[in-house]
Amino acid sequence: IEKSKYPKLNQFMDFAKTLKEYSITIDDQLIQKFHQLETSDWKNAIGRPILDWQSVLEKNINIIALSLPRKNNSAFTTPNIRRPEVE
Repeated sequence: IEKSKYPKLNQFMDFAKTLKEYSITIDDQLIQKFHQLETSDWKNAIGRPILDWQSVLEKNINIIALSLPRKNNSAFTTPNIRRPEVE
């Protein structure tokens, strides 16, 4: 049995969940990152093979988290307006 030096998606996500910067809100971005790495045959932006995917993920998780738009829930909540009773 050949053991790949690259993770399956569940291994990638399990490792991401151990990092302090992890948040469930970035799951979609992490999955995209995984598929991007897989598609590039686990090579970095300049075409060099990624030797330590965990290190790459640790370095990139901050960028992934910061790329998400911040949600300011108070700006989007609808006020509860009570209509006056008409007699």
